[in-house]
Amino acid sequence: MSSNNRPVADFVRDDAGAGLIEYALILSIVSVAAILAMVVMKDQLTSYFSNIGNTVGQYPGGP
Repeated sequence: MSSNNRPVADFVRDDAGAGLIEYALILSIVSVAAILAMVVMKDQLTSYFSNIGNTVGQYPGGP
């Protein structure tokens, strides 16, 4: 290997950022799954949070 190609070969072999990329991919997959679940369960979530808001509104100091 010539001395001109050495930095390129070192860059190709370097795997220092691989763990960070794997965590980012896992986080993005989990985020997409959570968003899809919320979209599918939209009506149930709306009802659930409305009930919470109505319950809190019944007590003094509530909204």
